[in-house]
Amino acid sequence: MGARSRRRDRWLDCERAEQCGLSRGAALTRADLLMTGGHTASDRAYEYIKTNIIFSRDYEGQFITEARIAERLKISRTPVREAIRRLAAEDLLQLIQNRGAMVLVPDPNDVRELLQAREVIERFAAQQLTRLDGSTTVDRLADVLEAHLEDERIAAEADDIEAFIASDRQFHVAIIEVMGNRYLRAAYDGLHDQHLRLGLRALTNPGRTAEVLQEHTTIVAVLRTGDSERFEAALVDHIRATLRQVLP
Repeated sequence: MGARSRRRDRWLDCERAEQCGLSRGAALTRADLLMTGGHTASDRAYEYIKTNIIFSRDYEGQFITEARIAERLKISRTPVREAIRRLAAEDLLQLIQNRGAMVLVPDPNDVRELLQAREVIERFAAQQLTRLDGSTTVDRLADVLEAHLEDERIAAEADDIEAFIASDRQFHVAIIEVMGNRYLRAAYDGLHDQHLRLGLRALTNPGRTAEVLQEHTTIVAVLRTGDSERFEAALVDHIRATLRQVLP
């Protein structure tokens, strides 16, 4: 059996994240990261396919088939078809007539636009610091970020990339939530899956985890000074460092 066939067959071996060679704790982290949790057959197929796409680069450019997934999950092909359509709408799969659904390889332009969108939202959040209700709010945010940063350190020491990126997301979401703007939060959440995929790519680069820890440490330290311009600059530097890791 060739390498491509082995990769394709692994779709049949990894129904749940804990069956991908992960601990139960890591599996729960993955489910949390994907923000899934539906209980219909379509939801199960959606989570199964999405887990494989997000957490492994092996499937990029590969075709998946309704029949294989339906057989593995012991469901009909209709909910699998529904799940595939959902993932195609999220730009994780491409539907190709007479061939099926192909796992999309992240396009460099899409990657650049994604991180630009994230930068716009986080820069705006940083700029709102001057409008916050005094230093108490800033200090409270800094304490929250420090707590997430400590979780990142623990995950890094354990070499737990899923836990690390979960804490990384909480770190950045805390900054967005300070704005109290539900529309911008929804827009940020809309970037979640693609950003998760890119984040996992970046963190596989040697030394990137340590760099993220240092960048986040700088962000918290600058925040405590109350200087919104320096805080904004630190955030932008951090996001652009991620872009350089993904698109060297």
